Amino acid sequence: METTTKKKPKILIATWFNCLRNIKSSLAAYNLGYELELVTKANGWSLGSELQVGHIYKHIKIWETPSQLEKAMRDSDADIIWCHNEPDLMAELANTPSVKRDRQVWHDCHDLPTLHPGYENNSDMCAQEKAAIEKSDITFVPTIDYVDLIENKYPSIKGKNKVKVLFSCAPEMYIPVQDMPKVNGMLYCGQVNVPEMNSKLHYRNVVPLFQTLTNLGIASHIYNTTPNVNMMPYTMAGACTYGTMRMYAAIDQYTRYDYGFVGSSVDAQEIQYCMPNKLFDCIAAGIPMIVLNAKTAGEFVEDNGFGVSIQGLENMNQVPWHDKEFWAKCKQNVLDKRLEYTMENQLQKTLTEIGVA
Repeated sequence: METTTKKKPKILIATWFNCLRNIKSSLAAYNLGYELELVTKANGWSLGSELQVGHIYKHIKIWETPSQLEKAMRDSDADIIWCHNEPDLMAELANTPSVKRDRQVWHDCHDLPTLHPGYENNSDMCAQEKAAIEKSDITFVPTIDYVDLIENKYPSIKGKNKVKVLFSCAPEMYIPVQDMPKVNGMLYCGQVNVPEMNSKLHYRNVVPLFQTLTNLGIASHIYNTTPNVNMMPYTMAGACTYGTMRMYAAIDQYTRYDYGFVGSSVDAQEIQYCMPNKLFDCIAAGIPMIVLNAKTAGEFVEDNGFGVSIQGLENMNQVPWHDKEFWAKCKQNVLDKRLEYTMENQLQKTLTEIGVA
């Protein structure tokens, strides 16, 4: 008796900016056999994006105005519209009846905009977030605590099993084949800030962290992904700074270091709940982690034996910096589990749970 293979649905990915989480999840979906289309804002598509993922989309459309975005989504014959925030505009438009029709809309909530101090008073942003979450069929979130936060904030979806965790893991193809030559110290990968920059992103000012590390005699290394930042304060704090790299090259470099860093110098609710890209990039690189002022990520790291979690910059002296046996065990735990935390594996689990895979 012949068996028929269920055809995988076609997915249209709608985004403002072709960011790292989108690149990771798109690569994983492609590797799992899904046909993909992309509609992205003009300034969100770059040569870097093209080099990393341009080949995986059957069609790519560029939008500049919301009406162009809405038309591109309406004209697509995709079965699913996968919308990435920020902002929440993509999911709000995808859920209009003429666009959605009988299709599923997935809202990938990279971040909760109204979780940021000051944004809760922005009525347009609040309305977009509410519409995106309440009207979408599924909301993907990158961190465990967002499930309760969202369901408590929007009671209309509570108990409907519409919010699903999808970690920001690296694709399996980016796991290094072997470690690079060793360089001692702690790695910081991601965006940084300095005091004179946007005060809403104050948690990215990690100059005090690197000054503390220097005072403790710990070498530190920064792979900064924020353009046009004056890195002199970090150099003066004792950190070695490097230029930006594409993810597939950067993760190879991360293997050089003793441990990676997740968190912030300050206690900020945006960080306490997060499980950022850098957490899973360190797992892909096979290095243990030090987590500071990031409750959810810290619990995950300690529960898996991947490193240590600290609250309060003043307590960084409690990290067992020179306990080689401890860090060797943490590193082995990361190596033992890192294939579990690939984007392909996590996406497959999530799609199976919602009945798509």
